[in-house]
Amino acid sequence: MALGRLADSPDAAVSLVVVQEITDPEDPQQKGIFLGADLLAWLARAGASLDIDQYVYLD
Repeated sequence: MALGRLADSPDAAVSLVVVQEITDPEDPQQKGIFLGADLLAWLARAGASLDIDQYVYLD
């Protein structure tokens, strides 16, 4: 896998950045962030960081 080789390189930094905007806290589609086991395992193998930014906009 090309991404796997890149992640192993000392010249690369691996990160997953998630940005979540919530404008209606009653809308179930706007709630939650799911990361499956396969993704978490890959992130761990790659030595990746995880950055989650959440923005809640209420009137």
